[in-house]
Amino acid sequence: MAVTTESSPEYKQADGTVGIASATKNVMVRRALKFTYTQGSAAGDDTSTLFFHKLPPGQVFFFPKTSYIRYTDFGGATVLDVGYEAYTGMDGVTVVASPTAFDTDLDVSGQAGVFALGSDINTYFVEFNSKDGVGIYGTIGGGTIAAGAVVEGFLDVAW
Repeated sequence: MAVTTESSPEYKQADGTVGIASATKNVMVRRALKFTYTQGSAAGDDTSTLFFHKLPPGQVFFFPKTSYIRYTDFGGATVLDVGYEAYTGMDGVTVVASPTAFDTDLDVSGQAGVFALGSDINTYFVEFNSKDGVGIYGTIGGGTIAAGAVVEGFLDVAW
């Protein structure tokens, strides 16, 4: 083994070693996209969808492990999957939906609770490059979401 000292391309650019440094290149602003979803007057059966928020178009970094939702009591034996809808990439190619990209079978039955997203991914962030934005949503499984149930929270993003 050897002791090494290496730099990312972004460090080299900011240091002036490679290219021209820019005050805004590789700099993003972190934002919390707040949402409050309330189920309508009818309960939602198995496979019902709950759209939480739509990420803006362009390059957006989504940090699911630091995004949270709080929910009121759902029906018994109910689970929630969280993912993203299909979208058109900046290259014009359609990216297929991934309804379980971030979470599969989160137990939301029996009582109210809170959880962080991202239990099904091993990365810190997910990069989206879309023409029209990307919807983040949940899907009910195995049970129901009660009429008037509330799911609220925020999505941790940067662009």
